[in-house]
Amino acid sequence: MTRIPTSSVNAALDRVGRHLTEAAAADKKLSKPELEGALEQLEGTEKALTDVFSRFVQKRSGKAFGEVSTDDVAQAVAYAKASLVGNYDLDGDGLSADEIEKMSRTGKLAVELATELDAGGNVDPDAPLTTGEAWLALKERVQITSREKITEPVHDLIFAQQLTAAAQVAFEDVKTLPDALATIDAGGFTVTAFTDPTTGREYIGVDYGAGDSTYGAIFEAGDERVLHAIRDNEVYEAAAAEPAPAPWVPGEPMKVGEYWNDLLDRSFVASRETLEDVSGLEGSVFAEQLIAAVQQSSLGPVRTLEEAAAAIDAGGFLITHFSDPETSQQLIGIDYGAGDNTYGAIFETAGERPLFAIHDGELAAPRSNKPITTGMETFGAVLDRVTVLEKRTVGPKDAISDELAQQLLVAGQLALHPRPETLAEAFSRTDERAFVVRDIIDPATGKDYVCIDYGSGGGNTFGAIFEKGSTEIAIAIIDGLMEE
Repeated sequence: MTRIPTSSVNAALDRVGRHLTEAAAADKKLSKPELEGALEQLEGTEKALTDVFSRFVQKRSGKAFGEVSTDDVAQAVAYAKASLVGNYDLDGDGLSADEIEKMSRTGKLAVELATELDAGGNVDPDAPLTTGEAWLALKERVQITSREKITEPVHDLIFAQQLTAAAQVAFEDVKTLPDALATIDAGGFTVTAFTDPTTGREYIGVDYGAGDSTYGAIFEAGDERVLHAIRDNEVYEAAAAEPAPAPWVPGEPMKVGEYWNDLLDRSFVASRETLEDVSGLEGSVFAEQLIAAVQQSSLGPVRTLEEAAAAIDAGGFLITHFSDPETSQQLIGIDYGAGDNTYGAIFETAGERPLFAIHDGELAAPRSNKPITTGMETFGAVLDRVTVLEKRTVGPKDAISDELAQQLLVAGQLALHPRPETLAEAFSRTDERAFVVRDIIDPATGKDYVCIDYGSGGGNTFGAIFEKGSTEIAIAIIDGLMEE
Protein backbone atom coordinates (compact mmCIF):
# COMPACT_ATOMS: atom_id res chain seq x y z
CA MET A 1 0.00 0.00 0.00
CA THR A 2 1.23 3.50 -0.86
CA ARG A 3 1.92 5.61 2.23
CA ILE A 4 -0.63 8.32 2.91
CA PRO A 5 0.90 11.78 3.47
CA THR A 6 0.16 13.17 6.90
CA SER A 7 -0.50 16.54 5.27
CA SER A 8 -3.39 15.00 3.30
CA VAL A 9 -4.96 13.55 6.45
CA ASN A 10 -4.56 16.88 8.24
CA ALA A 11 -6.26 18.58 5.28
CA ALA A 12 -9.19 16.20 5.68
CA LEU A 13 -9.46 17.17 9.37
CA ASP A 14 -9.31 20.87 8.42
CA ARG A 15 -12.11 20.25 5.95
CA VAL A 16 -14.32 18.65 8.61
CA GLY A 17 -13.47 21.45 11.04
CA ARG A 18 -14.67 23.98 8.45
CA HIS A 19 -17.99 22.14 8.10
CA LEU A 20 -18.58 22.43 11.85
CA THR A 21 -17.42 26.04 12.05
CA GLU A 22 -19.60 27.10 9.10
CA ALA A 23 -22.60 25.33 10.63
CA ALA A 24 -22.37 27.38 13.82
CA ALA A 25 -24.66 30.38 13.98
CA ALA A 26 -23.65 34.02 14.33
CA ASP A 27 -23.03 33.38 18.03
CA LYS A 28 -20.31 30.88 17.01
CA LYS A 29 -21.97 28.13 19.05
CA LEU A 30 -22.74 24.77 17.44
CA SER A 31 -26.21 23.45 18.24
CA LYS A 32 -27.56 19.97 17.58
CA PRO A 33 -30.00 21.17 14.85
CA GLU A 34 -27.15 23.06 13.14
CA LEU A 35 -25.01 19.93 13.21
CA GLU A 36 -27.82 17.82 11.78
CA GLY A 37 -28.32 20.41 9.02
CA ALA A 38 -24.63 20.23 8.12
CA LEU A 39 -24.68 16.43 8.05
CA GLU A 40 -27.68 16.49 5.71
CA GLN A 41 -25.49 18.22 3.13
CA LEU A 42 -22.77 15.56 3.26
CA GLU A 43 -22.50 11.91 2.34
CA GLY A 44 -20.26 8.89 2.59
CA THR A 45 -16.96 9.07 4.43
CA GLU A 46 -17.12 12.86 4.76
CA LYS A 47 -20.45 12.66 6.54
CA ALA A 48 -19.27 9.82 8.81
CA LEU A 49 -16.09 11.66 9.80
CA THR A 50 -17.94 14.94 10.44
CA ASP A 51 -20.44 13.12 12.66
CA VAL A 52 -17.75 11.26 14.64
CA PHE A 53 -15.54 14.33 14.93
CA SER A 54 -18.42 16.51 16.20
CA ARG A 55 -18.86 14.10 19.10
CA PHE A 56 -15.10 14.10 19.66
CA VAL A 57 -15.19 17.93 19.92
CA GLN A 58 -18.17 17.88 22.27
CA LYS A 59 -16.66 15.32 24.65
CA ARG A 60 -13.24 16.97 24.62
CA SER A 61 -14.77 20.37 25.43
CA GLY A 62 -16.99 19.01 28.20
CA LYS A 63 -19.85 21.17 26.93
CA ALA A 64 -23.30 20.37 25.59
CA PHE A 65 -24.22 21.07 21.97
CA GLY A 66 -25.42 24.64 21.88
CA GLU A 67 -22.44 25.64 24.03
CA VAL A 68 -19.67 24.06 21.94
CA SER A 69 -17.85 27.00 20.31
CA THR A 70 -15.90 27.43 17.10
CA ASP A 71 -12.79 27.84 19.29
CA ASP A 72 -13.48 24.38 20.72
CA VAL A 73 -13.61 23.05 17.16
CA ALA A 74 -10.28 24.68 16.24
CA GLN A 75 -8.59 23.31 19.39
CA ALA A 76 -9.95 19.82 18.68
CA VAL A 77 -8.63 19.91 15.10
CA ALA A 78 -5.16 20.93 16.31
CA TYR A 79 -5.20 18.19 18.97
CA ALA A 80 -6.37 15.56 16.44
CA LYS A 81 -3.60 16.47 14.01
CA ALA A 82 -0.98 16.03 16.69
CA SER A 83 -2.35 13.10 18.67
CA LEU A 84 -4.67 11.14 16.36
CA VAL A 85 -2.50 11.47 13.24
CA GLY A 86 1.00 12.80 13.97
CA ASN A 87 1.74 10.33 16.78
CA TYR A 88 1.31 7.43 14.31
CA ASP A 89 3.61 8.75 11.59
CA LEU A 90 6.70 7.93 13.65
CA ASP A 91 9.24 8.20 10.85
CA GLY A 92 7.65 11.25 9.20
CA ASP A 93 7.38 9.66 5.75
CA GLY A 94 3.62 9.19 5.67
CA LEU A 95 1.26 6.65 7.18
CA SER A 96 1.79 2.99 6.34
CA ALA A 97 -0.88 0.29 6.42
CA ASP A 98 0.45 -0.98 9.76
CA GLU A 99 0.40 2.50 11.27
CA ILE A 100 -3.13 3.17 10.01
CA GLU A 101 -4.33 -0.12 11.49
CA LYS A 102 -3.34 1.12 14.97
CA MET A 103 -5.25 4.41 14.65
CA SER A 104 -8.59 5.29 16.27
CA ARG A 105 -11.82 5.23 14.29
CA THR A 106 -11.60 9.02 13.89
CA GLY A 107 -8.05 8.74 12.54
CA LYS A 108 -8.96 5.95 10.13
CA LEU A 109 -11.92 7.92 8.77
CA ALA A 110 -9.63 10.94 8.28
CA VAL A 111 -7.23 8.72 6.30
CA GLU A 112 -10.11 7.35 4.22
CA LEU A 113 -11.40 10.84 3.40
CA ALA A 114 -7.88 12.00 2.51
CA THR A 115 -7.53 9.04 0.15
CA GLU A 116 -10.82 9.86 -1.56
CA LEU A 117 -9.89 13.51 -1.97
CA ASP A 118 -6.44 12.66 -3.32
CA ALA A 119 -7.96 10.19 -5.79
CA GLY A 120 -8.94 13.15 -7.94
CA GLY A 121 -5.26 13.86 -8.66
CA ASN A 122 -3.96 17.30 -9.43
CA VAL A 123 -6.89 18.38 -11.55
CA ASP A 124 -6.93 21.94 -12.83
CA PRO A 125 -9.74 23.78 -10.96
CA ASP A 126 -10.93 25.09 -14.33
CA ALA A 127 -10.76 21.73 -16.11
CA PRO A 128 -13.93 20.35 -17.71
CA LEU A 129 -15.65 17.27 -16.35
CA THR A 130 -13.23 14.40 -16.70
CA THR A 131 -12.90 10.70 -16.02
CA GLY A 132 -10.80 9.20 -13.28
CA GLU A 133 -11.54 12.09 -10.94
CA ALA A 134 -13.05 11.48 -7.50
CA TRP A 135 -16.68 12.62 -7.35
CA LEU A 136 -15.92 14.29 -4.02
CA ALA A 137 -13.00 16.19 -5.56
CA LEU A 138 -15.02 17.22 -8.59
CA LYS A 139 -17.64 18.80 -6.36
CA GLU A 140 -14.91 20.88 -4.73
CA ARG A 141 -14.04 22.68 -7.95
CA VAL A 142 -17.41 23.24 -9.62
CA GLN A 143 -19.99 25.88 -8.86
CA ILE A 144 -22.77 24.16 -6.93
CA THR A 145 -26.14 25.87 -7.33
CA SER A 146 -28.28 23.57 -5.18
CA ARG A 147 -28.21 20.38 -3.20
CA GLU A 148 -31.08 18.27 -1.89
CA LYS A 149 -31.95 14.87 -0.51
CA ILE A 150 -34.57 12.76 -2.30
CA THR A 151 -36.18 10.05 -0.17
CA GLU A 152 -39.67 10.01 -1.70
CA PRO A 153 -40.97 9.54 -5.27
CA VAL A 154 -41.02 12.65 -7.46
CA HIS A 155 -43.65 13.54 -10.05
CA ASP A 156 -41.41 15.13 -12.69
CA LEU A 157 -40.78 12.34 -15.18
CA ILE A 158 -37.39 13.54 -16.48
CA PHE A 159 -36.10 13.88 -12.91
CA ALA A 160 -37.56 10.49 -11.98
CA GLN A 161 -35.84 8.91 -15.00
CA GLN A 162 -32.53 10.51 -13.98
CA LEU A 163 -32.81 9.09 -10.45
CA THR A 164 -33.73 5.68 -11.80
CA ALA A 165 -30.87 5.68 -14.33
CA ALA A 166 -28.42 6.65 -11.57
CA ALA A 167 -29.65 3.72 -9.44
CA GLN A 168 -29.08 1.38 -12.41
CA VAL A 169 -25.34 2.12 -12.27
CA ALA A 170 -25.15 -0.11 -9.18
CA PHE A 171 -28.42 -2.03 -9.50
CA GLU A 172 -29.10 -2.99 -13.11
CA ASP A 173 -32.46 -4.64 -12.43
CA VAL A 174 -34.10 -1.48 -11.08
CA LYS A 175 -36.87 -0.33 -13.46
CA THR A 176 -38.88 2.34 -11.60
CA LEU A 177 -38.17 5.11 -9.11
CA PRO A 178 -40.11 3.41 -6.27
CA ASP A 179 -37.94 0.30 -6.86
CA ALA A 180 -34.80 2.45 -6.85
CA LEU A 181 -35.67 4.12 -3.54
CA ALA A 182 -36.33 0.72 -1.98
CA THR A 183 -33.03 -0.70 -3.29
CA ILE A 184 -30.36 1.92 -2.52
CA ASP A 185 -29.02 2.43 0.99
CA ALA A 186 -31.07 4.28 3.58
CA GLY A 187 -30.79 8.03 3.20
CA GLY A 188 -31.98 8.21 -0.39
CA PHE A 189 -30.38 10.13 -3.23
CA THR A 190 -28.22 13.23 -2.90
CA VAL A 191 -28.86 15.50 -5.88
CA THR A 192 -26.30 18.20 -6.64
CA ALA A 193 -26.96 20.80 -9.33
CA PHE A 194 -23.75 22.43 -10.57
CA THR A 195 -22.13 24.29 -13.46
CA ASP A 196 -19.14 23.09 -15.48
CA PRO A 197 -16.34 25.63 -14.76
CA THR A 198 -15.13 25.57 -18.37
CA THR A 199 -18.27 25.60 -20.49
CA GLY A 200 -20.84 27.03 -18.09
CA ARG A 201 -23.18 24.15 -18.93
CA GLU A 202 -25.54 22.98 -16.22
CA TYR A 203 -25.44 19.47 -14.80
CA ILE A 204 -27.08 17.32 -12.16
CA GLY A 205 -25.12 14.82 -10.10
CA VAL A 206 -27.06 12.04 -8.39
CA ASP A 207 -25.28 9.86 -5.84
CA TYR A 208 -26.28 7.34 -3.20
CA GLY A 209 -24.88 4.67 -0.94
CA ALA A 210 -24.56 1.08 -2.14
CA GLY A 211 -22.92 -0.97 0.57
CA ASP A 212 -19.82 0.92 1.72
CA SER A 213 -19.37 2.79 -1.56
CA THR A 214 -20.81 5.79 -3.38
CA TYR A 215 -22.47 5.28 -6.76
CA GLY A 216 -24.53 7.44 -9.08
CA ALA A 217 -24.46 9.37 -12.32
CA ILE A 218 -24.04 12.82 -13.82
CA PHE A 219 -26.56 14.22 -16.32
CA GLU A 220 -26.94 17.36 -18.34
CA ALA A 221 -29.83 19.34 -16.90
CA GLY A 222 -33.10 18.25 -18.49
CA ASP A 223 -31.63 15.10 -20.08
CA GLU A 224 -32.29 11.63 -18.65
CA ARG A 225 -29.29 10.03 -20.41
CA VAL A 226 -26.25 9.20 -18.26
CA LEU A 227 -23.30 11.41 -19.19
CA HIS A 228 -20.88 10.08 -16.56
CA ALA A 229 -21.26 7.14 -14.20
CA ILE A 230 -20.07 7.32 -10.59
CA ARG A 231 -18.65 4.04 -9.29
CA ASP A 232 -16.99 3.69 -5.91
CA ASN A 233 -16.75 7.51 -5.74
CA GLU A 234 -14.92 7.76 -9.07
CA VAL A 235 -16.24 9.43 -12.24
CA TYR A 236 -16.32 7.34 -15.42
CA GLU A 237 -17.30 8.06 -18.98
CA ALA A 238 -20.76 6.60 -19.44
CA ALA A 239 -19.78 5.25 -22.86
CA ALA A 240 -16.94 3.28 -21.28
CA ALA A 241 -18.74 2.06 -18.18
CA GLU A 242 -22.26 1.86 -19.56
CA PRO A 243 -23.72 0.92 -22.94
CA ALA A 244 -24.63 3.99 -24.97
CA PRO A 245 -28.25 5.00 -24.28
CA ALA A 246 -30.58 3.48 -26.85
CA PRO A 247 -32.70 6.02 -28.73
CA TRP A 248 -36.24 6.25 -27.44
CA VAL A 249 -38.61 4.18 -29.53
CA PRO A 250 -42.35 4.86 -29.35
CA GLY A 251 -44.33 1.98 -27.88
CA GLU A 252 -47.83 0.84 -28.61
CA PRO A 253 -50.52 3.46 -27.94
CA MET A 254 -52.87 3.17 -25.01
CA LYS A 255 -56.12 1.58 -26.10
CA VAL A 256 -59.61 0.72 -24.87
CA GLY A 257 -59.72 -2.81 -23.45
CA GLU A 258 -56.12 -2.83 -22.21
CA TYR A 259 -55.67 -3.72 -18.56
CA TRP A 260 -54.55 -0.80 -16.40
CA ASN A 261 -51.83 -2.90 -14.74
CA ASP A 262 -50.54 -4.06 -18.15
CA LEU A 263 -50.27 -0.42 -19.25
CA LEU A 264 -48.21 0.43 -16.17
CA ASP A 265 -45.93 -2.56 -16.79
CA ARG A 266 -44.95 -1.12 -20.18
CA SER A 267 -44.76 2.54 -19.09
CA PHE A 268 -42.17 4.44 -17.09
CA VAL A 269 -43.67 4.97 -13.63
CA ALA A 270 -42.27 7.97 -11.75
CA SER A 271 -44.35 7.56 -8.59
CA ARG A 272 -47.27 5.61 -7.19
CA GLU A 273 -48.72 6.92 -3.94
CA THR A 274 -51.84 6.47 -1.84
CA LEU A 275 -53.97 9.55 -1.07
CA GLU A 276 -56.50 9.31 1.75
CA ASP A 277 -56.64 12.85 3.12
CA VAL A 278 -58.02 15.24 0.47
CA SER A 279 -58.36 18.25 2.75
CA GLY A 280 -56.82 21.43 1.39
CA LEU A 281 -57.13 20.36 -2.27
CA GLU A 282 -60.47 22.04 -2.94
CA GLY A 283 -60.51 24.29 -6.01
CA SER A 284 -57.37 22.82 -7.59
CA VAL A 285 -57.05 21.04 -10.93
CA PHE A 286 -56.06 17.92 -8.99
CA ALA A 287 -59.33 18.09 -7.04
CA GLU A 288 -61.29 18.29 -10.30
CA GLN A 289 -59.36 15.26 -11.55
CA LEU A 290 -60.26 13.28 -8.43
CA ILE A 291 -63.96 14.18 -8.81
CA ALA A 292 -63.94 13.34 -12.53
CA ALA A 293 -62.24 10.01 -11.81
CA VAL A 294 -64.99 9.02 -9.38
CA GLN A 295 -67.65 10.17 -11.85
CA GLN A 296 -66.36 7.52 -14.24
CA SER A 297 -67.78 4.83 -11.93
CA SER A 298 -71.38 4.20 -10.94
CA LEU A 299 -70.92 5.16 -7.30
CA GLY A 300 -73.83 7.58 -7.28
CA PRO A 301 -73.96 11.37 -7.39
CA VAL A 302 -70.56 12.99 -6.87
CA ARG A 303 -70.26 16.74 -7.18
CA THR A 304 -67.69 17.70 -4.54
CA LEU A 305 -64.29 16.45 -3.46
CA GLU A 306 -65.70 15.45 -0.10
CA GLU A 307 -68.41 13.36 -1.78
CA ALA A 308 -65.82 11.74 -4.07
CA ALA A 309 -63.58 10.72 -1.15
CA ALA A 310 -66.56 9.35 0.78
CA ALA A 311 -67.88 7.32 -2.19
CA ILE A 312 -64.83 5.14 -2.83
CA ASP A 313 -63.71 2.09 -0.85
CA ALA A 314 -61.51 2.36 2.23
CA GLY A 315 -57.86 2.84 1.31
CA GLY A 316 -58.26 6.04 -0.64
CA PHE A 317 -57.03 6.95 -4.11
CA LEU A 318 -53.93 5.50 -5.75
CA ILE A 319 -52.14 8.26 -7.69
CA THR A 320 -49.71 7.21 -10.43
CA HIS A 321 -47.46 9.59 -12.36
CA PHE A 322 -46.27 7.88 -15.53
CA SER A 323 -45.41 8.48 -19.18
CA ASP A 324 -47.47 7.60 -22.23
CA PRO A 325 -45.56 4.67 -23.81
CA GLU A 326 -46.32 5.99 -27.30
CA THR A 327 -45.57 9.71 -26.92
CA SER A 328 -43.65 9.92 -23.62
CA GLN A 329 -46.14 12.58 -22.49
CA GLN A 330 -46.45 12.99 -18.72
CA LEU A 331 -49.76 11.60 -17.44
CA ILE A 332 -51.50 11.01 -14.13
CA GLY A 333 -53.62 7.96 -13.36
CA ILE A 334 -56.14 7.97 -10.51
CA ASP A 335 -57.65 4.66 -9.46
CA TYR A 336 -59.59 3.43 -6.47
CA GLY A 337 -61.69 0.54 -5.25
CA ALA A 338 -65.43 0.41 -5.93
CA GLY A 339 -66.75 -2.85 -4.53
CA ASP A 340 -64.36 -5.57 -5.65
CA ASN A 341 -63.33 -3.68 -8.77
CA THR A 342 -60.85 -1.00 -9.78
CA TYR A 343 -62.17 2.22 -11.32
CA GLY A 344 -60.67 5.60 -12.14
CA ALA A 345 -59.35 7.69 -14.99
CA ILE A 346 -56.20 8.84 -16.80
CA PHE A 347 -55.49 12.55 -17.38
CA GLU A 348 -52.88 14.85 -18.80
CA THR A 349 -51.07 16.22 -15.75
CA ALA A 350 -52.87 19.58 -15.95
CA GLY A 351 -56.05 18.37 -17.66
CA GLU A 352 -59.48 18.04 -16.06
CA ARG A 353 -61.01 15.87 -18.82
CA PRO A 354 -60.19 12.14 -18.71
CA LEU A 355 -58.29 10.67 -21.64
CA PHE A 356 -59.42 7.20 -20.61
CA ALA A 357 -61.68 5.81 -17.94
CA ILE A 358 -60.69 2.76 -15.90
CA HIS A 359 -63.63 0.35 -15.57
CA ASP A 360 -63.17 -2.91 -13.70
CA GLY A 361 -59.40 -2.68 -14.17
CA GLU A 362 -59.58 -2.03 -17.94
CA LEU A 363 -59.18 1.12 -20.00
CA ALA A 364 -62.48 2.37 -21.38
CA ALA A 365 -63.73 5.38 -23.31
CA PRO A 366 -64.44 8.14 -20.78
CA ARG A 367 -67.94 9.29 -20.18
CA SER A 368 -68.62 12.46 -22.09
CA ASN A 369 -68.48 15.54 -19.95
CA LYS A 370 -70.40 17.87 -22.21
CA PRO A 371 -73.65 19.25 -20.74
CA ILE A 372 -76.72 17.15 -21.48
CA THR A 373 -78.48 20.22 -22.92
CA THR A 374 -76.18 20.62 -25.94
CA GLY A 375 -78.14 18.23 -28.18
CA MET A 376 -76.90 16.00 -31.01
CA GLU A 377 -76.79 12.95 -28.75
CA THR A 378 -79.02 9.91 -28.29
CA PHE A 379 -81.20 9.66 -25.23
CA GLY A 380 -79.58 6.32 -24.42
CA ALA A 381 -76.11 7.89 -24.46
CA VAL A 382 -77.27 10.58 -22.05
CA LEU A 383 -78.68 7.97 -19.65
CA ASP A 384 -75.36 6.10 -19.77
CA ARG A 385 -73.44 9.07 -18.46
CA VAL A 386 -75.75 10.91 -16.07
CA THR A 387 -76.18 10.05 -12.43
CA VAL A 388 -79.72 8.78 -11.81
CA LEU A 389 -80.89 9.60 -8.30
CA GLU A 390 -84.32 8.02 -8.67
CA LYS A 391 -86.34 6.35 -11.42
CA ARG A 392 -90.10 5.77 -11.22
CA THR A 393 -93.09 5.12 -13.48
CA VAL A 394 -95.93 7.59 -12.95
CA GLY A 395 -99.51 6.67 -13.88
CA PRO A 396 -102.79 8.58 -13.75
CA LYS A 397 -103.63 7.31 -10.24
CA ASP A 398 -100.32 8.26 -8.65
CA ALA A 399 -100.13 11.26 -6.32
CA ILE A 400 -97.75 13.88 -7.77
CA SER A 401 -96.86 17.51 -7.15
CA ASP A 402 -98.35 20.36 -9.15
CA GLU A 403 -94.89 21.07 -10.57
CA LEU A 404 -94.41 17.51 -11.83
CA ALA A 405 -97.97 17.47 -13.23
CA GLN A 406 -97.17 20.57 -15.30
CA GLN A 407 -93.84 19.06 -16.46
CA LEU A 408 -95.61 15.85 -17.57
CA LEU A 409 -98.18 17.80 -19.56
CA VAL A 410 -95.55 19.99 -21.24
CA ALA A 411 -93.46 16.93 -22.13
CA GLY A 412 -96.54 15.16 -23.51
CA GLN A 413 -97.47 18.09 -25.70
CA LEU A 414 -94.20 17.63 -27.67
CA ALA A 415 -95.31 14.48 -29.50
CA LEU A 416 -98.73 13.22 -28.44
CA HIS A 417 -101.54 13.55 -30.98
CA PRO A 418 -103.93 15.08 -30.83
CA ARG A 419 -102.17 17.57 -28.59
CA PRO A 420 -103.36 16.98 -24.99
CA GLU A 421 -104.80 19.91 -23.09
CA THR A 422 -105.03 18.13 -19.76
CA LEU A 423 -102.81 15.68 -17.90
CA ALA A 424 -105.52 13.02 -18.11
CA GLU A 425 -105.48 13.30 -21.91
CA ALA A 426 -101.68 13.06 -21.89
CA PHE A 427 -101.74 9.83 -19.87
CA SER A 428 -104.35 8.31 -22.17
CA ARG A 429 -102.30 8.98 -25.32
CA THR A 430 -98.94 7.51 -24.26
CA ASP A 431 -98.18 3.93 -25.29
CA GLU A 432 -98.13 2.58 -21.74
CA ARG A 433 -100.59 5.06 -20.24
CA ALA A 434 -97.71 6.27 -18.09
CA PHE A 435 -94.55 8.40 -18.04
CA VAL A 436 -91.04 7.37 -16.87
CA VAL A 437 -89.62 10.01 -14.53
CA ARG A 438 -85.96 10.19 -13.51
CA ASP A 439 -84.25 12.63 -11.17
CA ILE A 440 -80.75 13.03 -12.64
CA ILE A 441 -77.53 14.99 -12.24
CA ASP A 442 -75.68 16.39 -15.26
CA PRO A 443 -72.07 15.11 -14.89
CA ALA A 444 -70.66 18.17 -16.64
CA THR A 445 -72.39 20.90 -14.65
CA GLY A 446 -73.57 19.13 -11.49
CA LYS A 447 -77.08 20.55 -12.03
CA ASP A 448 -80.19 18.65 -10.98
CA TYR A 449 -82.72 17.84 -13.69
CA VAL A 450 -86.03 16.02 -14.07
CA CYS A 451 -86.08 13.71 -17.10
CA ILE A 452 -89.45 12.58 -18.46
CA ASP A 453 -89.90 10.13 -21.33
CA TYR A 454 -92.72 8.09 -22.87
CA GLY A 455 -93.58 6.00 -25.90
CA SER A 456 -95.65 7.50 -28.68
CA GLY A 457 -96.35 4.94 -31.37
CA GLY A 458 -93.93 2.69 -33.23
CA GLY A 459 -91.71 2.08 -30.21
CA ASN A 460 -90.22 5.57 -30.41
CA THR A 461 -89.18 7.55 -27.32
CA PHE A 462 -90.18 11.15 -26.72
CA GLY A 463 -90.08 13.47 -23.74
CA ALA A 464 -88.24 16.38 -22.19
CA ILE A 465 -85.67 17.33 -19.58
CA PHE A 466 -86.35 20.18 -17.13
CA GLU A 467 -84.11 21.93 -14.66
CA LYS A 468 -85.31 21.01 -11.20
CA GLY A 469 -87.91 23.57 -10.11
CA SER A 470 -88.71 24.68 -13.66
CA THR A 471 -91.54 23.81 -16.06
CA GLU A 472 -89.68 25.14 -19.10
CA ILE A 473 -88.04 22.52 -21.33
CA ALA A 474 -84.24 22.54 -21.14
CA ILE A 475 -83.93 20.03 -23.98
CA ALA A 476 -86.41 17.88 -25.84
CA ILE A 477 -86.26 14.15 -26.56
CA ILE A 478 -87.57 13.58 -30.11
CA ASP A 479 -87.61 10.05 -31.46
CA GLY A 480 -84.77 9.02 -29.14
CA LEU A 481 -82.57 12.04 -29.94
CA MET A 482 -81.77 15.07 -27.83
CA GLU A 483 -82.82 18.29 -29.58
CA GLU A 484 -82.54 21.87 -28.40
